[in-house]
Amino acid sequence: MATAAPELEATRTRLVTARAALETTAHTEQLLREAFAGLQRAVGELRAAWVSPPADSAAQHALEYLLTVSATDVEAENLEAGCRTLSAEADRLLEAGEALAARERLLRFREPMEKVALALLAITLAVVGYTLANRIAQPIDLAEGKPWKASSSWADCTPRAGRCGPLVSRILFHTRDDENPWFRLDLLQPTTFSGMTIVNRAEEFADRAVPLVVEVGDDDQTWREIARRDEVFSTWRVSFQPVTARFIRLRVARKSWLHLEAIKVHP
Repeated sequence: MATAAPELEATRTRLVTARAALETTAHTEQLLREAFAGLQRAVGELRAAWVSPPADSAAQHALEYLLTVSATDVEAENLEAGCRTLSAEADRLLEAGEALAARERLLRFREPMEKVALALLAITLAVVGYTLANRIAQPIDLAEGKPWKASSSWADCTPRAGRCGPLVSRILFHTRDDENPWFRLDLLQPTTFSGMTIVNRAEEFADRAVPLVVEVGDDDQTWREIARRDEVFSTWRVSFQPVTARFIRLRVARKSWLHLEAIKVHP
C-alpha cells in the first residue's frame, strides 16, 4: 500500500466533509466547488493507496475528466452531478481497498502458519516413511503377543527394562541347567510360516544355545524337526519350506542353560 494508514484516515475525513456539503438543503456554488475539489483529492489518494482505475469505458473517460479538470472550470449546473460521480468512485475505491487490506492481513497471518504446517507435514511424512521402511525391513512377526513357556525358570526377565533377575540383560527368558532345555511358543491355531529370526543372548554365554533344534507340532506332545544350528550365533535367520503348525519348540540337544533375547516367526 502506497499510502500510510494515518493518511488514509485523513482521506476518509475529507470525504465526510465533502459529502456533508452535498447533503445540505441549499447548495451554494462555493460549497459545491469546495466539495468537488475535496472529492477529487480523496479519489486520487485512494487510487494511489489501493487500486488502479477500472476498465476503459465511456463512464471512465468522464470520470478521468472530472479528476483532471479544475473545480473552478466546471460549469455551475454540472457541479453537483460531478460531485456525486466522484463520491461514488470514492465508495468503489474504499470497498475494493478494504477487501485488499483484509486479504493482505490474512496473507500475513497465513504465511507463517503455512510454514509451520509445512514443517509439521514434513515431520509427519518423515515419521510415516521411517515407520513404513522399518516395517518393510522387519518382516511380520507371527509370534508377537503369543503365549510361551520354558522348561524351567532361573529368574523372571523383563526385556524392556533390561533386567533378568540380578542380571542386566535383554533376554526374554532364562532356564535352569536342564537336560535338553526348551522354549515353547503357542501360535494359538495352526499357522503357516516359512522362516524365523532367533536372537541369542548378547553379552555372554552364546555357546549355551547350541546345538539348537527347531521343532514343530500340532499339540505339545509330538514334535518334528524343521531346522538345526550347530555353530554359535548371535542372530540366526533361518528359512525353510512353508510348514503349518500350532506349536514351535526351540531345544538345546544337551544339558545346558537356555536364554535367548528374541524368537520371531515369519510367514
